[in-house]
Amino acid sequence: MVRAPIVELRGDIGHGRSFVVGGLDLCVEPGDRLEIRGTNGSGKTTALLHLAGLTRSRTARRTGSSTVAWIPAALEPPHHPTREWLTGFRPHAVDPRAVLERLGFSGSLAQPLDELSFGNLRKVLLAEAFAATPDLVVIDEAASGLDVTGVTVLGELCHDHAERGGAVVWADQDSAPELPATARFRIRSGRLLDAGPGRADRGVAGRRSVRFDGGAAEIEQLIRRAADLGLAPAPELDQP
Repeated sequence: MVRAPIVELRGDIGHGRSFVVGGLDLCVEPGDRLEIRGTNGSGKTTALLHLAGLTRSRTARRTGSSTVAWIPAALEPPHHPTREWLTGFRPHAVDPRAVLERLGFSGSLAQPLDELSFGNLRKVLLAEAFAATPDLVVIDEAASGLDVTGVTVLGELCHDHAERGGAVVWADQDSAPELPATARFRIRSGRLLDAGPGRADRGVAGRRSVRFDGGAAEIEQLIRRAADLGLAPAPELDQP
């Protein structure tokens, strides 16, 4: 059975005769985990806002009927109890407090949102969004403010959401930890470029480990061959 795309975004996002992001040709399907990378000011947030349906452009066309959860890179949180906001914002398919615990939340649910640390606030936003199980989760600066536990669990949440038939699209800085993705894109010089297929079977940090047993010379040769293939950075091996 062929499932319809969750959302499609095509064209150029612009104002007048200039565009912010051009060459858009995004088709987000159930099960997708798509990453967009680029420098500050490259247009990542603009592309995500249009994909989420929160802003529109006459030169870009968005199609698709879907429920969307939007997680901004930053916001001015209200002075509202975290517990009430987490559970009373919209219906949830799973308990958002359980998701929050997985993310390693270290604040107090009795605290107002505006008294949480930035990292804990991000975890609250993520937990609430994924617990609602919308068709599409869109995350700006996905790894921003998250510790190692948060990044690891976020990768797991994206995977689980896609397995249930949803989709996740996120943007991040080049220096941010790499989440497992099914496809990757990059915004460069105002154009959205295909950065090649994702490697969804890799760990959240983009690494897998392999153990080799054998003589030192054979192991050194294997390590250098892996580096040549781009499977690992070139090692600094001790010289005898």
